[in-house]
Amino acid sequence: MTGRILAGLIIVGTVWLRPLAAGTFDLLAVGVRSGVSDSRTHETYRQHEAFAEFELPCSRTCGSGWRVGIRLVAAAGLLEAAGRSGGYVSLGPGLDVAYDGGFVFKAGILPTLLARDTYGDDDLGGSFDFTSYLGLGYRFRNGVTLGWRSSHMSNAGIQHPTPEVNVHMIVLEYRF
Repeated sequence: MTGRILAGLIIVGTVWLRPLAAGTFDLLAVGVRSGVSDSRTHETYRQHEAFAEFELPCSRTCGSGWRVGIRLVAAAGLLEAAGRSGGYVSLGPGLDVAYDGGFVFKAGILPTLLARDTYGDDDLGGSFDFTSYLGLGYRFRNGVTLGWRSSHMSNAGIQHPTPEVNVHMIVLEYRF
C-alpha cells in the first residue's frame, strides 16, 4: 500500500514540477547528498539523495553582494539501516542566503513521504515525516557547490512513536 502511495506521489510530483522547469519557476540547481546518522537512534542510518532546487519569484539581491532566495526543493532518496532500505520523496520550501564571495547558508523544512517506517529496532512512527535542515557550503565560480548539511527527520508528534533521525551529509551541487 505504501509503495503505491509513494509511486503515485512521484508521478503527481513529476507532473506538477514539469511546468516549473518549463518556465513558471526557474530550475536553479541539481545535486546529490550522502551521509550517516549521529548516535541518537538504535540503528545507524545512511542516507543518499538526489535533489533539485527551483527559484521562486520572491528572491532578492541585497546590498554588499548578499542574495536571499526562497526555493522550492524537491528530493528523492534512499534511507538505509539494519540491513533494510526504503525510498522517500520530499517537497517543500527552502531558504538560500549567499554571498558573492562564494559562501552559502541553506535552511528549510520539507514534508517527506517514506516507503518504509521500520528499520531494525527503530519504528519511525509512520510514513509521513518532516525533514528540516541547515547547511553551509562554498559555491565556486564554475557553478559547483561543495557543502555540509545537517538534517533532522521526524513526524513532529503527529504519530506515535515520535523518533528522530539526524544525518550529517556531504553535498555536491551544480547551479545553473
